[in-house]
Amino acid sequence: MNPFFCQTQVFTRLPFANGVSKMANGHSPLLLTTAGWLERNIDKIVRSQLTTDLIVADPVNSHPKLLDIIGMEQTLPKFDQIIAIGGGSAIDAAKALTALRALDSNASLFKNAVIRATPLGNDFTPSPIIAIPTTSGTGSEVTRWGTLWGPNMEKYSIMHSTFYPTSAILDPSLCVSMPEDVTLYSGLDAISHAMEAIWNRNHTPASDMASIASIRALKRALPMVLNNPDSFELRQQVQIAALYAGYAMGTTQTALAHSISYPFTATFGLPHGFACSFSLGEVARYNTEADSARVGLIADAFDCSLDELPDKFHNWIKEMGVVTYLQNYISNRSIDCIDEDLINPARANNNIRNADEKSAKKIVQASLKALF
Repeated sequence: MNPFFCQTQVFTRLPFANGVSKMANGHSPLLLTTAGWLERNIDKIVRSQLTTDLIVADPVNSHPKLLDIIGMEQTLPKFDQIIAIGGGSAIDAAKALTALRALDSNASLFKNAVIRATPLGNDFTPSPIIAIPTTSGTGSEVTRWGTLWGPNMEKYSIMHSTFYPTSAILDPSLCVSMPEDVTLYSGLDAISHAMEAIWNRNHTPASDMASIASIRALKRALPMVLNNPDSFELRQQVQIAALYAGYAMGTTQTALAHSISYPFTATFGLPHGFACSFSLGEVARYNTEADSARVGLIADAFDCSLDELPDKFHNWIKEMGVVTYLQNYISNRSIDCIDEDLINPARANNNIRNADEKSAKKIVQASLKALF
């Protein structure tokens, strides 16, 4: 059984600029962020808080690629801390970049660690990360792994106990600029983490409590923040709910819905939060046959009966406009374009009920029929 553990200091009442001043002075920090945040002059704001020089890396793209990290690292001078500001892609890229630098810039060792999961060793000591998330979904600010992508959108994970950010600053003012679609799919990513942590072979009483709290909060607050995007209070509620989902998922890892999601992102470009959530209602129905008590915890959090849960979830995401966004990427026939790619053993094996390609395809077909 996995222990419930996180060594990241999480600050929820600390403005990010004050946190940078407190945590980065005395270091040689590297700022890693996105093009959008650089356009908003986030580098100037961070630099204004420092008495030391700030190194600014090239902007991180969505779905950071393995080769991009290697290329970026070659251009950078020495640093001893990374300030990662952005969504999960920025924080994951920070984990990868600090790993490569800790491997003495050895690209071959780094590729083996990412692609073949070669152990990084007990004496592996990457530079610390200050994670400042500007979306509310991935949980990367409190987990020990990061996601990278291959040239053909192959998904890889890199994991080590030292990848927990040293500190995470949750400042809701940084989430107000999130567009509606990013607000929605990042929130759905969070609820997927929470639900998948419950129907998971690695669940613990602590991860269950975190997941239940997250589901209850997101069910209420996510639709509200879509209607009131400038509300700091609602933004913070969704942030904290995503944090709790990250705690839970950081204990259990993800399961069948995430396994199903990967080819939808790789083949159609469907944003991860939509890809890992559209099937949740039918995965709930599927898992109920194996352990109704487990899935019942989610039904209770959704304030419905076990039998009502799949349709309740479908209606909830429909009311938030998910179908309109899905239609930009996929149709109810999209499953015909995916051949034997729905089962990723590292994810599907965590599910409380065994699944194969045939059962996963039925889940997808039922999900698309319910939504379209």
